[in-house]
Amino acid sequence: MKKRIEVYDGVIGIREKPGMYVGSTESEDGKMPKALIQLIREILANSTDEAIDGYGNLIEATLDEEKNLFILKDNGRGMPKGLGDDFSEVIDSCTKPHASGKFSDANYKNKGVTGTHGIGLKAVNALSKFFKLKAISKWYDKKGKFKGLEEYEIEFHINDVLNKKILNRYDINDLEEINSTSYKFEKEIIKTGTEVYFIPDDGFVNSNEDRKVFSDSKIKIDELKDLFKTSAYLTPSVTLKLNDEMWHYENGLRDFVNNQIEELSVIEGSDIDFDSDIDILGKSFNVSGSLTFTNEITEKIVSFANGVKTIHGGTHLKGFLSGITKAINEYLKDKKLTKDASVLKNGVSANHITQGLYVAFHTKIPGSILLFEGQTKETLGTKDAKTATEEVIYREMIKWLYDNPKVSAKIIENILESKKYADLEEKNKKASKKVKDTKSKTLGISAKFQNCSSKKASEKEIFLVEGDSASNIGRNAKFQAVLPLKGKILNTYGTHLSSALANEEISTIASVLGAGIGKAFEVDKVKFHKVIIATDADADGFHIRTLLITLFQKLFPGLIEKGHVYVTIPPLYVATAIKKGKVEKLFFYSESEKNKSKVDLSKYSLQRFKGLGEMNPSEVKEFLVAPETRKIKKLVIEDVASANKALKITMGNDVALRKAWIDSLEMDIY
Repeated sequence: MKKRIEVYDGVIGIREKPGMYVGSTESEDGKMPKALIQLIREILANSTDEAIDGYGNLIEATLDEEKNLFILKDNGRGMPKGLGDDFSEVIDSCTKPHASGKFSDANYKNKGVTGTHGIGLKAVNALSKFFKLKAISKWYDKKGKFKGLEEYEIEFHINDVLNKKILNRYDINDLEEINSTSYKFEKEIIKTGTEVYFIPDDGFVNSNEDRKVFSDSKIKIDELKDLFKTSAYLTPSVTLKLNDEMWHYENGLRDFVNNQIEELSVIEGSDIDFDSDIDILGKSFNVSGSLTFTNEITEKIVSFANGVKTIHGGTHLKGFLSGITKAINEYLKDKKLTKDASVLKNGVSANHITQGLYVAFHTKIPGSILLFEGQTKETLGTKDAKTATEEVIYREMIKWLYDNPKVSAKIIENILESKKYADLEEKNKKASKKVKDTKSKTLGISAKFQNCSSKKASEKEIFLVEGDSASNIGRNAKFQAVLPLKGKILNTYGTHLSSALANEEISTIASVLGAGIGKAFEVDKVKFHKVIIATDADADGFHIRTLLITLFQKLFPGLIEKGHVYVTIPPLYVATAIKKGKVEKLFFYSESEKNKSKVDLSKYSLQRFKGLGEMNPSEVKEFLVAPETRKIKKLVIEDVASANKALKITMGNDVALRKAWIDSLEMDIY
């Protein structure tokens, strides 16, 4: 009879049930399994913990892509091996779950160490087909007396020690200490540190089943860059390397925020940096970070806890929002910065305050009370971290507000504008939900909107065209809709959001798309999966196209990123000639293409198209309507930072720079 109670020895439990410790081992959309990234995060965390505690300033990682071998080296204190010739400490660290030197606060004097669950190296060992440690650390004899330095290596396979040996020993009498991790030995500099080597297991969990350890064990270097870059922001005194790339940020999280807001419209003088210690119930915390207020609709709040990017926030994020809201409302009411009695009584919410706010903060918690929800550490659970973060943010913000009254007044003005915008946004969202068909009263401002009959958003497309003359395009009424635009729409770059929402043309576009607007925009609910900007191939058309791109990025966040916005590529010239009694037409899509043509155009009648209205129905069908013959480009903006830079370029005064940007966008041709 099979035993009803099974006991897993050593790291076998991690190997059998990795999801409990490091997340899913399944690959999604061709990306590395979450568990594989977590293994590398665990190794890196051990090195950054050393750096946070003041030991080491260089972390180097190398990926041998052919062997799928990952190597990480640091110049910290080196993992302790054990007394004398004993290897028990390093063996326990790699084979006994919940064996760690970080459970108490004794071994790491500074707040903020990450690895307090005692799982990291055990998980790497459990899920590797090759796992080796090499280190130079302090050497102690059997009685615990400091003797010098020793270099060792040890190789594991799950619970088994395959090889262990001491490579070198350096007597204390022959060493001259340079600093806590560097020693001079004769003419050589000996540096302590740890090296971890591992190859993820591409085989099966055990011999009794066909379940693989990882569905895809390949380490992909591009998916690790953000991890290393983020760690560099959190350890400003440390340089991190990953193969040929290197990251070092002297100003830490201020550099992080500055990189995010580089191309945004910021409130001058609103940079706030903080770094403060606080005691809560006898435990010492530290809260540090940087923030800047901008005039944008977008926001970015990034939280960290003990070196880990807490993607889903947690108690410290709640504390941050509570602290900044308390400070803003206290200052607003004390200075009576609004005549709105309701606001003076009830204040503004965190949602109003965070619009346009870019912040990165790091709460460091004593290891003995550090609690994450799950080993993958995406949510902080330490209760007292909320109190600590809230108190620090409140006292730092309230002091700054009173010390900077002019900038504070501008920030409050934007927050009040945000509240006004939120009210209009909600009103607009309710109106958009009422849009059922072209007869809806809410679309009276766009009575010339021509809807299509299909109910499937995935097959529907809408053409945004210039005026009535371009609206009769011979569309397929089943899946193609047309919205004529009344001239140039409002420039939303640098425009107050409430003003943008009050604009009829923008309100119409929001109603037609039917997925809200601004922060309330839900891109997955948009009614048309192809929004095609069909403007003329002239200066006015280019300007309208630029205004629409700006509008979508500003007030319909995600529409471009999700690949729903397209631009038509109509021909700029048509060359016509009669040859052998038949009409021959040649089309050119740019001045450059025409000039490079090897055809003798003197024998043709050359016409420059000014707009869709000048094309005959068959040409409109070929170049705009028919999916099999038309040319359209899908706009792809890789990330928010580059999108914001694009907005600045497109709406700036440098026309040549603007044109170059539009031409250089990464696009797919359909």
